[in-house]
Amino acid sequence: MGRLIAFAAKSYNRGLGVDESTAVLLERIGGKWNWTVSGEGNVYIVTPSSSRVFPKYQDGLRLTYGPINVYRIAPGAVNVVDVLAGSASYQVKVSRGTVYTTDNGRSLY
Repeated sequence: MGRLIAFAAKSYNRGLGVDESTAVLLERIGGKWNWTVSGEGNVYIVTPSSSRVFPKYQDGLRLTYGPINVYRIAPGAVNVVDVLAGSASYQVKVSRGTVYTTDNGRSLY
């Protein structure tokens, strides 16, 4: 998750992560992007919670960034537009290179 967030922060884009032993098939059907997740894990989309979130680098280039919305997509078929239109599964933030969840009392991710 840390590398995915760092990559997305540096490129100012959304990030897509796929768990080990998992695959995602993207198909355009009737003008909509349908995703089918197969395997043992999940697919994650990370996106800034606001267009005003900018990455900062401190203490020897350690990233501080967030909050970041995380959308977890479990195995099965979904429409990605519907997923992103809904609520995030959870949020994370990065403070000086360490990823924390904004749920569960801000514990380490």
